[in-house]
Amino acid sequence: MLSRTFSVWSIMSETHKHLRDEQFWYTAAVVGFNTLVPKKDTGALPAFLVFASTLISLLGAHLILARWVRDAIDGGRIAAPPFDNRTATACQRARYTLWEIRAYLRDFGYVITELSGSMFYLLLICLTLVGVIIRYLNG
Repeated sequence: MLSRTFSVWSIMSETHKHLRDEQFWYTAAVVGFNTLVPKKDTGALPAFLVFASTLISLLGAHLILARWVRDAIDGGRIAAPPFDNRTATACQRARYTLWEIRAYLRDFGYVITELSGSMFYLLLICLTLVGVIIRYLNG
């Protein structure tokens, strides 16, 4: 019995580690993009660069929070609707994505109060986006 429990724990730990690794790389990509944007000559397309930075930041935040939801599902904190990514149609995937968005918006207070890596990554993304906007407003 102990070996079975240990093997289930090992699988869960590997899944958790994989999700955290994904969150790290999504954050690194967004922060890297937002850090490079202010270094470019923004004279030609400043509004577009802010728009692009905002869009990339929102997508990065969504990916981080979607991974948080997956970890919450795996940990038993959230019950997910039945969904098989291997056989789902585009419409079913869109419905599941909307469910994920509602789930992380509903439980966002939990993300904040647990002071997890997810919140840290979101904070990094938000601060670099604010830096891009400040740079744009200061010309």
